[in-house]
Amino acid sequence: MTQEEYIKLYEKYQEGKLTEDEEQSLLNYHDDFELAEYQWDEEKMGVKANVQAEIYNQISKEIHKTSSKRNFTWLAAASILLAVFSLFYYFQSQDKNLNDNQIVKKTLIQEELKPGKNGAILKLSDGSEIVLNETKDGFVKYDGNAKINKQNDLLSYKSGDNTNESVFNMIYTPKGGQYKVELEDGTKVWLNAASSLRFPTVFNDDKRVVELQGEAYFEVAKNKNKPFKVLVNDASHHKKMEVEVLGTHFNIQAYHNEDFKTTLVEGAVKVNNQSQNSFILTPGEQSTLSSKSEKLVVKKANVKEALAWKNGLFIFDKEHIYTIMNKISRWYDVEIVYEGNMENKEFVGTISRDESLSEVLKTLELTGTIKFKVEGRKVIVK
Repeated sequence: MTQEEYIKLYEKYQEGKLTEDEEQSLLNYHDDFELAEYQWDEEKMGVKANVQAEIYNQISKEIHKTSSKRNFTWLAAASILLAVFSLFYYFQSQDKNLNDNQIVKKTLIQEELKPGKNGAILKLSDGSEIVLNETKDGFVKYDGNAKINKQNDLLSYKSGDNTNESVFNMIYTPKGGQYKVELEDGTKVWLNAASSLRFPTVFNDDKRVVELQGEAYFEVAKNKNKPFKVLVNDASHHKKMEVEVLGTHFNIQAYHNEDFKTTLVEGAVKVNNQSQNSFILTPGEQSTLSSKSEKLVVKKANVKEALAWKNGLFIFDKEHIYTIMNKISRWYDVEIVYEGNMENKEFVGTISRDESLSEVLKTLELTGTIKFKVEGRKVIVK
């Protein structure tokens, strides 16, 4: 099989158009090939067999984490990585300090940037921190008379005998992370990437108050005697908005330099801004606090779009490229750079958040109105 034949078959695989015979041919193909224009220079590039082994070792570390379809993708991609490596070295030949391993890692990063996953950091009342995705399931700690447990990427709080003792904890997700926490009263909170939630370990007062930065979906446990309030803060931890509920399901999106949106799924909430303007939302409504004017308005919501992140999706409903790339930046932990005019670039569509970054960008490019270039962890939008 020639290099050109291999590439054509691999492209057909990506499009899902391979016949059974073609798929078998692709799987059986183990011959290495190089780009004719760039001959392997062992003195500069290292021993070819060693570099090849390093590439396959890097790939094999990922294979066991993925689905069978993704396994096939990695195995198929393996046989063209040496060619990619040759090109990569050609353009990086001025950097004399790169060793074989560094080059391999840069090549793999360029090939595939993975989506985010469950992961967060818990900050306890004494200031110490626990990396939750590195913590085994089971009992974690007592803090403020609350027993903290972790099970299947769910952090949960249970009050002890002395319910008068309560302190504050904070859970925050990095870019490329998300997590779920169950508060002491039974309220469940899903945190999106680059978000934080500050809360008491036990709700002792006549109201339940938590503080949010970023985005979260709430399922509030009903308690008519203890209203539940979410204080929405800006990047400087100044209160910008307050959402008050008795028992309901809703989503709050409140990222820095973006409009703050509260979308009600079930029940009723009262939304206030700093000017004390307030609205009571009914299911299917969304309030928006403008990041520029700080004006609060209410309109009918696209609930599926608002909850898409929680359901493992990107849903774009005439969404501007800036907003789309903000979401991509947070989920894939990449820097975004814009080149050219971005006016009137709005998109409609649905993409899985489980896809690699390259697949998401490729889908957007199919519109023919946008182009992307990936350099390490930087995405250039053209």
